[in-house]
Amino acid sequence: MQAMLFLDKIISNIHDIRYRKVVEFVFLWQDYNYWYNRKNPDIVNQRGMPLDAEQALRLSEDEIAINIYNMYKEDFVSSFECIPASFDKKWVRDRLRCTGPYQQEVFYNRKSCDLKDFLALVYQIRCNFIHGSKEGDDIDIALIGWARDCLGVFLDAIDYMRD
Repeated sequence: MQAMLFLDKIISNIHDIRYRKVVEFVFLWQDYNYWYNRKNPDIVNQRGMPLDAEQALRLSEDEIAINIYNMYKEDFVSSFECIPASFDKKWVRDRLRCTGPYQQEVFYNRKSCDLKDFLALVYQIRCNFIHGSKEGDDIDIALIGWARDCLGVFLDAIDYMRD
């Protein structure tokens, strides 16, 4: 039910760039998901189904991707820190607690900001958006918009669709 309310909010506010970014994030993630499934056919469970988290994070082992990410890292961290100051950062961090099989918190700050941290954060924002009960409040919209902007810049820079 929450998802349908969020969808209604997106549709009724589609003229607002923040809500358009939510829709763009969905399609950007679908492209990335398709790409990393093709690139990592060896990462599957016992039934042969793709393990999305591992596939999404595999890019963090690629030297070229790491070098490109490092060119953008400062901008990505700074823009993440600018997500509305009125929100308690611990609350944001708690919202991003991984509830999947890894049971870990996802951090992204000046101390934890390598490519794997970045990809894990974007993946967790995606999981919370797709699987969580999001209502489309300002923090949800800000997090998804940040993920869309940063992931889009990074994936364009590595030219991920070339192969």
